[in-house]
Amino acid sequence: MRAAGEEYLKDYKNFHSIDGSAEATTLDDESIDMITVGAAFHWFDMKKTKIEFNRILKRGAWVILVWEIRCIDRSSLMRDYEALLLKYSKDYKESNARKLDDTEFAKFYSPNEMHIKTFKNLQRFDWEGLKGRLLSISYSLRSGDARYEEMLVELKQIFDKYQKSGKKIDYLYDTKVNYGHIHD
Repeated sequence: MRAAGEEYLKDYKNFHSIDGSAEATTLDDESIDMITVGAAFHWFDMKKTKIEFNRILKRGAWVILVWEIRCIDRSSLMRDYEALLLKYSKDYKESNARKLDDTEFAKFYSPNEMHIKTFKNLQRFDWEGLKGRLLSISYSLRSGDARYEEMLVELKQIFDKYQKSGKKIDYLYDTKVNYGHIHD
């Protein structure tokens, strides 16, 4: 993702990329006004990340965690897609992405209050868009994996089952924004 960001943002004079991680950013103490994490938080070691964020954040700075939650309770398509993930994806069942909930997020903000805003969202995908969405997730099978082609065939069956006259599907999710302060 870093390489993709570097390529995409290379023409922006105020963009610069650093070799670091959430647990060891290499940024200066109390140098950051706000941290925003988009859908990567489940990869972080929460305890080490909180220590690092506390080190680099200025007093009163905000931490914003953005999360997408597939709406399997509101959509048959999303239930079928979730079943496909459970059947074919590497490590998805054990992934922290499935285990993190408001209680876990609140621990990260503790002893401060965590605020939550949720926004209904959707993406309309044609076949190539849905396939790209699946292949962009970290726990998706990759070309060369034994069941890769089988997974794509099943994804195409799901697409065909739910596509509308314009050959698109509605991929429903909620965008959840957790925000607050983490300084003790």
